[in-house]
Amino acid sequence: MQISFITAEEWKEMAPDAHVISFACRRPGDMDRISFALIGGEEKTPHYFVTVRELDSESVYIQHGGLFPLIKGQGKGSACFSEIVAWLWGRGYKRINFLTENTNTPMIKLGLNNSFKVVGMRVFEKELLLEMLLERGEKSES
Repeated sequence: MQISFITAEEWKEMAPDAHVISFACRRPGDMDRISFALIGGEEKTPHYFVTVRELDSESVYIQHGGLFPLIKGQGKGSACFSEIVAWLWGRGYKRINFLTENTNTPMIKLGLNNSFKVVGMRVFEKELLLEMLLERGEKSES
């Protein structure tokens, strides 16, 4: 697998299609306020994406992410997420966090299986979100 770094400007062009392919909904490219995006896959076949906001020189927030249909339902989500974590560790980040709906069991399991901890809750647009955090030095430090 290889991970490609995508600038925020480049992502603006790709975002609408990526969201339609992964979530069956359109999200305008200029809506995201990210530092960069990552696309992982083989050769020219993308398997997943994440958008990342750098909070400081040691901390990142994963804003959005998804698997593309080619690998959805094949049990590869955890391996893809582990690749993302390893890539971020390799760039010197020490903290990674994300929010997910409390009903998104697959994403909660994905975080827990990669050693993330639930560190908070918040309500946004009538949805209860869980905040999950992984700090450098914990198990998933590939």
